[in-house]
Amino acid sequence: MSKALFAQRRDGRVAALQYLYAWSINQPANLAEDLRVFFEALEQPREHYAFGEELIHGVIGHADDINLH
Repeated sequence: MSKALFAQRRDGRVAALQYLYAWSINQPANLAEDLRVFFEALEQPREHYAFGEELIHGVIGHADDINLH
């Protein structure tokens, strides 16, 4: 994995953790709109955080399973 891709994935993981922390405190009525606003506030374009967005959707999609453990 190239250093650039490694750094991009790291940025995605950081963004995912930040978003998921906020989501755990206050779950929005409209996830798509909330994600749009969140990613607009970040330094890089949304595409830069694609890995993080995958993580966000994966965690939210499996939140019930995760919370059982």
